Amino acid sequence: MQCTNHAEKEAEAICSDCSIPVCHECMVEVAGQHFCRSCLEKRIMNQTEHISEEPISSPGNKSKFWAFVSSLIPGVGYMYLGLMRRGLESMILFFGTIFVSSIIHMDELVPFVLPVIFFYSIFDTQRLVGQMIDGYQVRDQALLDWEKIGSRSTIIAYVLIGLGTLALLNNLLPQVFFYNGLANRLVPPLLILGLGIFILYRSTRKGGSEDGI
Repeated sequence: MQCTNHAEKEAEAICSDCSIPVCHECMVEVAGQHFCRSCLEKRIMNQTEHISEEPISSPGNKSKFWAFVSSLIPGVGYMYLGLMRRGLESMILFFGTIFVSSIIHMDELVPFVLPVIFFYSIFDTQRLVGQMIDGYQVRDQALLDWEKIGSRSTIIAYVLIGLGTLALLNNLLPQVFFYNGLANRLVPPLLILGLGIFILYRSTRKGGSEDGI
């Protein structure tokens, strides 16, 4: 098999991106993978563009004191530093926990989850403002790695199923003999339970189809 770019030379590898045969001169090996030079250049350009698109927060006149005061409300400290994405995610996690626990009538979630978010927000805000004052550029990266979370859909499904089951039992057992708005209390846990089962079903089917391939 001849090299695509040099017909007089034998190909030594296949490009991992475009699958063309390349000789030793055209081949670049990176982390055990072989690429032609044009594909490698495209990858580098795409990564450079992606990095440049990420918002960068500069120190400006940021104060550790005001960063601490604002971080007492989860998410606000990040926003004070200009990290809007991180701040928005923190607020959604904090107040979303309160909202969900009130809907499914599981107030036990509040003392378990909220202190973790609260103290993490304070210490992380102080860490980031310290980096800014020292002259480092801080990128407004997401608080959660959604790509990794999406790749672990089976674990998420089991968590949702467990949470839905606990919420269902928490609402059902006290109301076995008495009807007091039982339907309204059972619908949210059933929705969470159903969502977990659906995600588990989808991930199982996906895994089965990949094994079949």
